[in-house]
Amino acid sequence: MSDRPTPEDRFRTAQARLIVAMDTHATSRMVRAQDRWTHVIEAGGGRPVVLVHGGDSLAGSWLPLMSRLRDGFHMFAPDRPGCGLTRWPLPRDVTLRDHATGFLLSMLDSLGLSRVNLVGSSMGGYWALAFALAHPERVQRLALLGAPSGSAPRPRLHERVIALPGIGGIVHAAMWPSSRTAVRKRLARRVAHPERLPEPLVDLLDAGVRLRGMERAALRLRRAAVPALGAPRLTRALRDDLRGLRFPVLLAWGQYERCPVRWGEELCGLLPDACLEVVPDAGHLGWLDEPDATASLLGEFLDAGAMLSVRRG
Repeated sequence: MSDRPTPEDRFRTAQARLIVAMDTHATSRMVRAQDRWTHVIEAGGGRPVVLVHGGDSLAGSWLPLMSRLRDGFHMFAPDRPGCGLTRWPLPRDVTLRDHATGFLLSMLDSLGLSRVNLVGSSMGGYWALAFALAHPERVQRLALLGAPSGSAPRPRLHERVIALPGIGGIVHAAMWPSSRTAVRKRLARRVAHPERLPEPLVDLLDAGVRLRGMERAALRLRRAAVPALGAPRLTRALRDDLRGLRFPVLLAWGQYERCPVRWGEELCGLLPDACLEVVPDAGHLGWLDEPDATASLLGEFLDAGAMLSVRRG
């Protein structure tokens, strides 16, 4: 037998190092969601907050933010299906909207959380919106950090190409980061200051893309999210329903977000009780560029609401 660490061993080691580096006092555990093992990072104490990460990302990407909020909130960050240590991908027989809603509902039930503050980034922002529309009684407040996926009027060309049979898989494989340098370059397109990225976080994301099945799961997710032809999906497709959300919503838009602020203003105008805040000197992943400013903004927003029911039973 070989003594060489497996990709999962390297991932667990990198995650443990990031937890220590960020001083979160977080724990990592597996819970059952939709009858499958699902990985969750948990930290802090107080009112519950569930954080949903974006596409091609990991629960661990929230650790810089969790470290700054752990004294006031009990935070739960799951690896979405097909990401990190949640080793099962998007099922083929459900829509992405139903998948997102079903996963988060099962996750909250498994954690014993009756009503939560929900935070989403990018694809996680779409998941959070889809869940909030389906189960508004389970959401106290909703925060979207960065533009939720599908906010643009139409998908980009490469997204539509990836949705095509055959050639789309080849294009996706060619774009998948195959080295630590490629991981850093991909991150650099989502932040305003790549030099501020914690090295242990880059190490974790590098270990994450090497996990067995993650690239295949990401391809399946992209094809479910963006049609090769036809109308846009994701957040754009939710617009007619958003006026039904009656709880407070925060949109925290990075100053250098690739989606223009006017799209955030437009989205904000569709929500009955929403505010848009621009995080100066930040990109799409604002808490990695400006962790203190983002944590302060998010903490003030979440502190403004009193939780009516923290846990079941």
